[in-house]
Amino acid sequence: MENNTANGVLAELKESFGKAFNNKERTVKEALDLAYADMSRRAQNHKDTNKSASIGYLLEEGSPFLEVINGEKTFKDQKGFDGWHQDICETLKEKMTGNDFKGTVGRAQKVINMAFKYLMYTDKPCTEIHDYCHMTLDSYTLAWYKRVTGKKGSYTWSQIDNYNEYLLIQEEIRSYLSDNPAYSVNIAGLGKFTIERLPEQPIQAEFIVWKGETLSKKYSELVGSINSYKKSGITEDAWLIGEKFSQFLKNIN
Repeated sequence: MENNTANGVLAELKESFGKAFNNKERTVKEALDLAYADMSRRAQNHKDTNKSASIGYLLEEGSPFLEVINGEKTFKDQKGFDGWHQDICETLKEKMTGNDFKGTVGRAQKVINMAFKYLMYTDKPCTEIHDYCHMTLDSYTLAWYKRVTGKKGSYTWSQIDNYNEYLLIQEEIRSYLSDNPAYSVNIAGLGKFTIERLPEQPIQAEFIVWKGETLSKKYSELVGSINSYKKSGITEDAWLIGEKFSQFLKNIN
């Protein structure tokens, strides 16, 4: 995928992401269920009661989340959205805490930010605030952020528990994207994934960054796996290596 235009690649990636809603009514609850699953899938000590408390808070009548989703609350600028985002993340992290499971700002932001991303595929008025929405922080986007900004922190997205620290990351992402940088991932033997420039809106750029970073990581894992076989003296098992490479190709689409 060499020399792709940003608009063409972005449209393709959005369509692929939107398939998560296939055969669904694309309701707010379904968007939240998907977003919450993205956050909790590998979380230790997580229980259904943590999810019930969290989703219940976001969907209760008059909740700050529904006010935005239904277009009852709008924002004049980025600062207004960021203040709202902080309040809802701080409350949500408390709602999801319990049963030896600790809510954090990092976990709360993933639910809220991914919910907005899923809700792009509905007719809700909240689509008007996408210019203000944040880039979801996960292992892939955080690795990209650290690379392009030169940050050396060893923390993971789920460990972030200071909103000011989180907001600084978002501000630095916005500053970086304002220069409309190119994005490129080189995959030896398969070519180059290149975007002329990233979208200025973080929620839009996330589609491209996330795909490129996952592609790069899967390839690195493939190479590491093959090298481990070589170190073990298994150099002639072409079928096994071929199977691993075939699986890699299936996963990049």
